[in-house]
Amino acid sequence: MGMPGRVGQGQVEFLRQLCRSLVHDLPAPQRGPVELRILRSQGRADLWNLRSHLFGAISLAHGEHVARERLQQLDAHWD
Repeated sequence: MGMPGRVGQGQVEFLRQLCRSLVHDLPAPQRGPVELRILRSQGRADLWNLRSHLFGAISLAHGEHVARERLQQLDAHWD
């Protein structure tokens, strides 16, 4: 499932912002390192590889159910 109208760097920036929105309400000690990894990501593959870090941070703060729900938003942008 592609994202029409979003290619290259624009798509990566969209996905970075989406990832940041998934962790926006985490306590700063958990959010900071994850946001740094998000901002340092160079492409879709880097962001995909962050899924386990996102899941871990979200599940610590809100539980696994919430983590799964949030990551479904990210998963929707991959084939």
